[in-house]
Amino acid sequence: MKHKFTLLLVTTLCLSTFFYSISFTNSGGPAAGKTGAPGDGLCTDCHSGTANTGLGIVSLSVKDAGNPVTEYTPGKQYTVTATVTESGRSKFGFQMVTFLNSNNTMAGSWTLTELTRTQTKTSGSKIYVEHTSTGNAQTSAGTNTWSADWTAPVSGSGTVKIYAAFNATNSSGSTSGDNIYTTNFTLTEEIPVTPPVAAFSVSGTDICLNGSISFTNLSTDATSYLWDFGDGTTSTEVSPSHTYSTSGLFTVTLTATGDGGTDSETKNNLITVQPAISATAGSNTSICTGSSVTLNVSVSGGNGGPYTYSWTPSTGLSATNTANPNASPSATTTYMVYVSDGCSPMVSDDVTVTVTPPITASATANPTIICQGMSASLSANATGGSGGAFTYSWVASSGSVDNPLLPLTSTSPLFTTTYIVYVSDGGCSPTATANVVVSVNPPLTVIAGTNVSLCEGEITNLSASVTGGNGGPYSYSWVPSVGLNSNTIQNPIAAPSVTTNYSLFVSDGCSQPGSDDVTVTVNNFPTAPLVNCGATTLSSIEYVWNPSIGADGYEISFDGGTVWKNVGNTFVYDTTGLSPGETLSLMVRGISFGLCSPGIASTKTCSAINCAPLSVIVSSDTTVCKNSTVEIGVLSVTGGTGNYFFNWSDSLGTTQGPYTINIFQPTAFTVSVGDSGAITCGTLENKISIGVYPNQAGFTYSMTGDTILFNPDNTFGSSFVWNFGDGNVDSSLSTIAHVYDTNGVYNVCVQSVTPAGCVEEFCDSVEFVKVGIAKSYTNNDVHFKLIPNPGKEQFQLQLSCCGNVTPNEIQVFNLQGQEVLHIKPQRDGKFTLGNLMQGLYFLKIKYDHNNVNLEDWMPVMVQE
Repeated sequence: MKHKFTLLLVTTLCLSTFFYSISFTNSGGPAAGKTGAPGDGLCTDCHSGTANTGLGIVSLSVKDAGNPVTEYTPGKQYTVTATVTESGRSKFGFQMVTFLNSNNTMAGSWTLTELTRTQTKTSGSKIYVEHTSTGNAQTSAGTNTWSADWTAPVSGSGTVKIYAAFNATNSSGSTSGDNIYTTNFTLTEEIPVTPPVAAFSVSGTDICLNGSISFTNLSTDATSYLWDFGDGTTSTEVSPSHTYSTSGLFTVTLTATGDGGTDSETKNNLITVQPAISATAGSNTSICTGSSVTLNVSVSGGNGGPYTYSWTPSTGLSATNTANPNASPSATTTYMVYVSDGCSPMVSDDVTVTVTPPITASATANPTIICQGMSASLSANATGGSGGAFTYSWVASSGSVDNPLLPLTSTSPLFTTTYIVYVSDGGCSPTATANVVVSVNPPLTVIAGTNVSLCEGEITNLSASVTGGNGGPYSYSWVPSVGLNSNTIQNPIAAPSVTTNYSLFVSDGCSQPGSDDVTVTVNNFPTAPLVNCGATTLSSIEYVWNPSIGADGYEISFDGGTVWKNVGNTFVYDTTGLSPGETLSLMVRGISFGLCSPGIASTKTCSAINCAPLSVIVSSDTTVCKNSTVEIGVLSVTGGTGNYFFNWSDSLGTTQGPYTINIFQPTAFTVSVGDSGAITCGTLENKISIGVYPNQAGFTYSMTGDTILFNPDNTFGSSFVWNFGDGNVDSSLSTIAHVYDTNGVYNVCVQSVTPAGCVEEFCDSVEFVKVGIAKSYTNNDVHFKLIPNPGKEQFQLQLSCCGNVTPNEIQVFNLQGQEVLHIKPQRDGKFTLGNLMQGLYFLKIKYDHNNVNLEDWMPVMVQE
């Protein structure tokens, strides 16, 4: 097979450039470089017109020994033929050149074969082939053909292109009217190929059966492979591995195929495959129970060893990995031996060791379960062994056996006992044993059940349980039978009228009878109470009842027993809010903290008294000023018989009124109105409330310099009158500023009139202290004293009164009303004013007086 590199031969046919002047007298060919190839000119450089617009046909062909080719072999010679055809034309010219397609340089060399019709011209390193003056004439009508030999370039040149230009002249001797044509032809380089060489090697030649051989492919110039392993199998892998499953000698052949053809390599009898292993475990054999035998395996083939062995099962073998283990199976066993040589396939064979069966003994008892004092028959049976006569020997875990050396005997154990029989046959078989258990029933255990408490009239199931004995069926007998639905069943229904103790007796027909007791306690419900009507009024009924036996409290119902109300352990119940003559029925029943509750209910119907109601109108509620008078009384009474009587609270009187009363604080009066003609109908109570307008009089004050500012508390007052305690008075609705002439404590009073017309007055002590004078004063019943005053840094505030007084905090203000210090005094009233500048300051003192938070003002003079 050949590898090809493209050789591009570009042929340009120039129809007019070959001739500077084509005429019958001057037709020696064009100048070099007019093929239209890259870097060349074109015939149209001299001849007018456009190339390839005529009706002519041009072509290039490359032949090797007359055969057309499209590829070239480096250094080989080929014939290149250029042809132009155009009807009506008889004179033609041409020029052609070969360029390497990669760089447009000259490719190969030319050899002229038509010396009179063709010639060469050179332009630089490029050689052109063109017509001569004698090669113009047509070689046939309307056609001219030229040929030259071309020698291909050296290997690796790549694609070559032949460019050619043609001129089909009109024979006018001028440069116009000619038709110019161009064409090109491409040749690719043919790369020679090397034929393949088949070769291989192997990883080994001597293997075991089912062994694997790795083949290494050493072939060259091949693209596909076929392996024949000599055992009827093939592979197309490059370097395969192959497993031989039969033994013998095998010839291996590798066939390699490439572009250059096919080659094979054969290695005769290359692979030797060893034969399979043959193993025989030996002949079957027999042994007695407890005996042993040596097993022998015979092995041949494979790679000749050493061989490895594996016996299975391992039971009874002295070893499992030797050729000749000792076998001591307890039962007939088939042993399988597996043999391998580490290379060949593993093989196996088996051998059976038959073991004389051991004696098998069994024992039975009839019956297997007995009651105390009864007997059971023991029986033994044996099979297997060497076939000789069996001998027996009985042994009991406790107690004794009547005939211990016989296969059949009897026993009477007092409790459950296990019996063992030993059986032998006098041969090689070991003694066999068998067990049988004779169970002795335990005594009967009877539980009559848990004691039960129930209420009179109720029933209960007695729940007895029985264990032991022979498991039943049991027979039952309850004593006494009073209150039972049956006294011969396990769990009868009991409904005694009084507390009863029942005894249960149980037997099973075999064991000693058993018994147990259970008590059924009967509790009573509370008895029905006797209900009567008590005192009644127009709107109420009183019910009374006698105590109920067994009751811890009582419930009542007014709706026939649908809803019950617990009234506690009382014997009286009042109903109120009734209409005169209204009738009610009351049910009463006792309840108990015990199981039996509630008791039987009793019903009583009672009626309220039928009286004509009274209608009473009294003075309306009102609010008055403090220390003023008000008039109250019964304004009207209607209904009843007209024989009315009155009873006022606070011993105010027994008449209808009115009464004039001086009011100092909020008060309420009650008047009871009744009808003496219907005394049992009760009385009506009416209440009159009298409120007192609160005292809103009061004031606060503050000192600025020598001036005290007073502010009234009652901002709703219609008028104010101030008395400053120094003989001066004033009236104003706004802040009052007053200056005292001398230091002292003044009784300041303010009187105001409320919107309700109440005149109120409030008085308080005000202490006036000018700068430099230490004073003490009293306010809110608290006496204040500041020591020293004037003073420097350390001060002590003393407060005294009728109760506990404790200073909390002190705020210090300057004359401009600005707070300059906030301190908390010690419990003894001592405090420090720090680095205050000299001058007058006011202390706002906050203190507790009998757990009430209060505050007052006091001046202080600070010295340097």
